[in-house]
Amino acid sequence: MPGFHFTVNVHEKEHLSALKEILYFENYFHKILFKEKNKILSATLYENYPLKRITEGVFIEGKIYNNPEFKTDILKIRNEKDIEKFVDKNDGDYIIFIKNKKGIVIFNDFLGRLPLYSYKDNNKIIISREIGFIKKLIEKFEIDKKGLAEYLVFSYPLGERTLFKHIKRIPPFSFILINENEVKIKKIKELNFEEKEGFTEKELNKVIELFKKACKERYDGKSVNVLSLSGGLDSRTTGTALFKEKLPFICVSCLLPDKSNLYDVEIAERVAKKLNVEFHLIKTEEKKEHIEKLLRMKYGLNNFKFAYSIDFFEKLWKLKGRKINCFTGFGGPVLNPGIFPYRKTRNIKELYKYIIEKHSYFKPSESAELLGLNKKEIKEDIMEILENFPENTSDFKYSHFLIYQRDFKLVFEGEDRNRFFVWSQTPFYSREFFEKVISIPKKYKENLKLYRNFLKNLWNETAEITYANAGMPITSLKFKISRYLFSIIYAFFPFLQKKIRESSHINAEEKEILKNYIGQSNLLNFHKKFEIKSRNSLLILNLFYIEKLSTGDLFWHRRYK
Repeated sequence: MPGFHFTVNVHEKEHLSALKEILYFENYFHKILFKEKNKILSATLYENYPLKRITEGVFIEGKIYNNPEFKTDILKIRNEKDIEKFVDKNDGDYIIFIKNKKGIVIFNDFLGRLPLYSYKDNNKIIISREIGFIKKLIEKFEIDKKGLAEYLVFSYPLGERTLFKHIKRIPPFSFILINENEVKIKKIKELNFEEKEGFTEKELNKVIELFKKACKERYDGKSVNVLSLSGGLDSRTTGTALFKEKLPFICVSCLLPDKSNLYDVEIAERVAKKLNVEFHLIKTEEKKEHIEKLLRMKYGLNNFKFAYSIDFFEKLWKLKGRKINCFTGFGGPVLNPGIFPYRKTRNIKELYKYIIEKHSYFKPSESAELLGLNKKEIKEDIMEILENFPENTSDFKYSHFLIYQRDFKLVFEGEDRNRFFVWSQTPFYSREFFEKVISIPKKYKENLKLYRNFLKNLWNETAEITYANAGMPITSLKFKISRYLFSIIYAFFPFLQKKIRESSHINAEEKEILKNYIGQSNLLNFHKKFEIKSRNSLLILNLFYIEKLSTGDLFWHRRYK
């Protein structure tokens, strides 16, 4: 992963050797940024990746979009309060490294948009943008069974946990203080997603202006600005804002290897035509080497089913060169009612039940049984995380779960995969816009009302193009009726939603296939040959290969024999 790698008590030869192991493409290079006694700060980079030296011992990875004078603000930082003020003021996706009299200070932005990992034992301290770098430098690289159990439930481990023992994800809005052989990691602030009264529909234009401002600030006039466009609402909203701001850009869409999204890319092309911008369709292929490379790049935190994205970006490089600023629609769901539960949850138990119904792949009891863990303990761990969220009511704790767990551990990891190739960002996570939209009461978001009005007011022409997920425009009467019925069904007949989820669960035939074929190297043809389509099968396959990659000990294989 391009970005920072910091070690304490690691020999320079070992540090450099680990860096060489994570140079995945021919345009990657590494360099030492800072070295003092037993401490080394280095970076892996490609040309144009945003990592800069501010002054002696002070570096920034990423971008700050809203403040051209941010360097002056960085140099004023002396303590925790200064860090809090800085993060509150500066909108961006970043990690900042400062060497001062107190030691080494590292901190991130308000949502922790750039994944950062830590490891500490009795001797070594490692802070890195990449788990693969940490793996090269530690003696025991072991699977965390609780992390795996949570992964089987949600497709990501919760909280600071990763899939590996002693390797933690640094929380958002946090700082790390390293002094000699001591390391302190502290969360400065955690956002509260309680509704704020006072919003009226008349304020919608102000929200739209904040969004356009975010697009304008993220635009890079020195690069090729590319919008990754689908047939959904989020990326077209980003494109519409760029269009309205008269900012030149091109659109690219990805055709999946199995061509299952043909309808989606047809809609995307119609949107691009309406925006009067250059459009390219990149047809991707599924290659075994891409699966293996993605597993090494993300160590299971991005499912191998997204391996086609490597082919996508390599073809994008050939098409438009490597100086690319990529816009996406990540974060768009903050505008829709899915940020709240479809039915009211009165307490943590009901919230837990709702989350498991709506978001689980395996039930916690099933994942615990597979791993030989205490069934009750997995459930209690999840409920404790929910209980500790700062909101007073369970419905708003659900919003917190979606942002601080799902987005932080799933969406941000997916977006970070893109940064192996190009700088990728989204206006939806702009600080001002995000905090304004997340606090808008549920009644304005119901049945996609807020999103519909937002896009219509931004530019009605793109709002009237078919929404691929629904097969109709969101402005149509048919869509409004269908959304209303959808919300009623899920609110009063939750078992129907559960049935839909269970239809994608692993079945007996697939389990038998897994018993007989897991551990074989020809993974690419494996799920093609047996037409394994369920989400659970792919989830397990991903874990098999993480296990193989990390330790060579396929305990999964033994369990299914």
